[in-house]
Amino acid sequence: MSVRIDGKEICRVRRRLYEDQVEFGSRFGVCRRTVIRWEQSAYGHLFLSYDSYRRNAGRGEKSSEELWADAV
Repeated sequence: MSVRIDGKEICRVRRRLYEDQVEFGSRFGVCRRTVIRWEQSAYGHLFLSYDSYRRNAGRGEKSSEELWADAV
């Protein structure tokens, strides 16, 4: 399953979480520049599946599914 999320939505969610680009990017295993590109793009980013972004699971951090559920 894939979900395209536009740049404005990515920025809105990040701000609702009160995170900067570095903190938000660490949840997905990407650098700050990548998050900036996602937010500035009219097309946003195509997330292939939420399961592929569980890189921080087991470290006491929320999975991306929990992240989006909390923010939206």
